[in-house]
Amino acid sequence: MYTTDVGDRIRKWRRANGMTQAEFAARSGLSPNTVAQWETGGFVPRESTLARAAAALGVTVHELLG
Repeated sequence: MYTTDVGDRIRKWRRANGMTQAEFAARSGLSPNTVAQWETGGFVPRESTLARAAAALGVTVHELLG
């Protein structure tokens, strides 16, 4: 499922960067709740917030989308 795949990739890249959910949220300007929802497949990130997430992780949006 798309939402789970994106969330799994976000979690993978976040952990690879040694960040907690709270650290990633702060770096990307998102709430920790939003990050948790993404990683569990609760909802799909919007394109604009996905770009901020990718920048905070040092990857491209394409890498997050697979």
